[in-house]
Amino acid sequence: MSDIERINDIIKYSGLSVRAFSSHIGLRGPQSIYDIQRGKHGISKRLADLIHSKYLNFNYNWIRTGEGEMLKSNEVKLESVSNDDAMTPDERIDMLIRSLSKMTEVHDRDSRSIETMVNLIKDAESDKKGTAPAKQSKSYTADKYEDAG
Repeated sequence: MSDIERINDIIKYSGLSVRAFSSHIGLRGPQSIYDIQRGKHGISKRLADLIHSKYLNFNYNWIRTGEGEMLKSNEVKLESVSNDDAMTPDERIDMLIRSLSKMTEVHDRDSRSIETMVNLIKDAESDKKGTAPAKQSKSYTADKYEDAG
């Protein structure tokens, strides 16, 4: 899969415009995304890192190379864990706890990303209605949403 196809799939998955997506992942503007879409260059390591920092459910290797599945699987193979006679009960418990911890971490980050998107939608609706205050710098992160000035 080409870099053009991957960046388009990522943006489509995000549900954001190219400009909003660029801002959300921490770019100063959308130009580098537009350049990838035009085939001027590929997805850099820096861009892949920015995308992956906001969308942890994406397979990092897929973002960089197109190999593998786009999304990480959050499913734990419980059947294989429970039927694995080579594992001691303590090993199975440890593995399940680690898996649960990773799933909780991904869920928490996804929840923060959803909250950020909701705030972006609210801002867009305010802009559309003309009820937004004079343009101010906004700070959007996965952890918080606040006026910066």
